[in-house]
Amino acid sequence: MSTQEQDAAGTSGEGEESYRRLIKEWNEAYNARDAEKFASCYAEDAVVTDPVSPEPLRGRETIQQDVAAFLEALPDTSAELQEVLVDRNTVATRVLITGTQTGPMPTPSGSIPPTGRPVKVPMGVFSRFGADGKITEEYRYYDQAGMAEQLGVD
Repeated sequence: MSTQEQDAAGTSGEGEESYRRLIKEWNEAYNARDAEKFASCYAEDAVVTDPVSPEPLRGRETIQQDVAAFLEALPDTSAELQEVLVDRNTVATRVLITGTQTGPMPTPSGSIPPTGRPVKVPMGVFSRFGADGKITEEYRYYDQAGMAEQLGVD
């Protein structure tokens, strides 16, 4: 395997570090509430599977719209990177999301009106990177029922 292929596969230290840097940028963009910068961490044709989306999010623009809606629902939100593990071209991230729901929260069954209640949601995120160093595929895992309970939603 060439050095370039190793970097793309995340098997060299440089490849792993570039993935870690992008995850840090992803987190910083979220905390800055910059949906466009957040979405720029994804490939144009990236696919994201999220528990509250009935279908995978397809494409950078859709990912940007999704995070913008979440940032509107929790305008004081923050994401704390708790752990980042890299294995070849896959990064596993443990994140703690906190915020107060003062905007409408989109869900598959309709928006939840603002509750004014705080939430603390631990997440697991698995991101696969392409040769261009952008996220091409992502799986997000978090406790929807626990989040709904914190918001006082039945």
